[in-house]
Order: sequence, then structure tokens, then C-alpha cells
Amino acid sequence: MVLLDPLLDAGQALEYGLVNRVVKDSELEKVTLDIACQLSMGTSLSYAIAKENMNNALYGLLERQLELERKGVISIGKTMDFNEGLTAFFEKRKPNYVGR
Repeated sequence: MVLLDPLLDAGQALEYGLVNRVVKDSELEKVTLDIACQLSMGTSLSYAIAKENMNNALYGLLERQLELERKGVISIGKTMDFNEGLTAFFEKRKPNYVGR
């Protein structure tokens, strides 16, 4: 998915596990309120700790991930394929990549 960047409909997103449910537009408000009611009956302190743990797991790696992406972009920007892709874009043609 990262490499091909496909457009997905709701059913495909559900099938791939990107969402946990799909509802009709007409049911969205009711389902959302039901979930909000369920959450409001739980313990906010445990929710806060769970959210903090998830954020730490995600954002603790974010700085490292951003640095990897920065290095990757710099590296790719120095390649013949990058120049070919840019030239092809401006010339409105399909690029001819050579792997260098």
C-alpha cells in the first residue's frame, strides 16, 4: 500500500483492517453516540494511561522515523532516477528509471 498508494473504498479498508467497522451514513450519528456512551461509562484514568502509552509508543519512535525519512529523501534526491523522474514530470512523459 505504501508503494502503490491505492485508493480504497470503505469495504476494502475494513477488509485490510484499517478500520474496525463501516456504517451507513444514516447510522453514523447513532453509532458514534453509542461508542461515546460506552466510553463515558468507563474509567477515565485508565483511558488516560492507555492513551499515554499509545502516544509514547508512536511518538517515541517518531523522531527516529523522521530522521530516517530525512536521510532517505536526501539520498534519493542525489540519484539519476530522481533527476529522471523530475524531468519526466515537467516534460509530461513517463519516466525511464535505471536504478541509479
